[in-house]
Amino acid sequence: MDLATIDLSEDELNLYYTGFANRTLWPLLHCFLERVSIRRESYRAYQRINRRFAETLFPLLKPDDAVWVHDYQLFLVGHFLRQAGWKGKLGYFLHVPFPPTEAFDILPWGPEILQGLLQYDLVGLHTESYRRNLVNALAAETDGAWDGRNFTYDGRTSRIGVYPIGIEPDEFREPARLSVPSLSDVLSLPPDPDNKIIVGVDRLDYTKGIPLRLRALDRMLERRPSMRGKVTFVQISAPSRTRVPEYVKEREDVEMLVGQINGKFSEMGWAPIRYLYRYFPQRDLARFYHDADVGMVTPLRDGMNLIAK
Repeated sequence: MDLATIDLSEDELNLYYTGFANRTLWPLLHCFLERVSIRRESYRAYQRINRRFAETLFPLLKPDDAVWVHDYQLFLVGHFLRQAGWKGKLGYFLHVPFPPTEAFDILPWGPEILQGLLQYDLVGLHTESYRRNLVNALAAETDGAWDGRNFTYDGRTSRIGVYPIGIEPDEFREPARLSVPSLSDVLSLPPDPDNKIIVGVDRLDYTKGIPLRLRALDRMLERRPSMRGKVTFVQISAPSRTRVPEYVKEREDVEMLVGQINGKFSEMGWAPIRYLYRYFPQRDLARFYHDADVGMVTPLRDGMNLIAK
């Protein structure tokens, strides 16, 4: 495998990645509209970096190559590849949701991004509802035609398909049988067959609904005292986008809730929440899921959710 890279300055990283990708597109695509930051200089940086990806890639391509572009950080790479003269196969897959038209409409540069997507021969999304949202947005912003499979606009036809992405269960089961530490060993939990273990694994991201999950546990223990000492909730939160202010605040909120709930309900030898702020490889997660009684995956809105997998 050959790898090609580009360099980003600190300013470019802040404007393109921290700024437009993660403070504009990420909350917009997940329908957290109150969190969307609209800054022209961030979008201009996004355009420049997408162009640089395309201009770096183009000289490396052979005529029979197929180009497959991934995710919201690179919406416009296909557009700039076509501008550079690429006439070969060009595909795109969006890892995250695509929002309803009325949400996407708040982005001033939405029409440019939508027309950029139509430079791809194939656009893939996770679900039928996400595809319907994209097609509706395209129909609202262009005079193109949709036939249930392809969208045609300005002489170009793009197929828009639904491709749910899961895991290979057999490959995931195998690590759980290997000699990796058990969840009880990692947490130093005393052996107790009556204590049920719930596991949640997420990036520390406001789309995952971790504070709501913790408040639900708090309410259950408040209303069902018989559950105290009988259930342990293990929340594994992988660090994410630690320079983005919204993520710093999310970590503060989560850790404050963990402290409040543990302080409220803990007893000798038992705490309701075990909170681990670090990344675990998939091999370890497979063992943790194997050991748990309940796997809790409750995002408010989600796409591939690679961390939980």
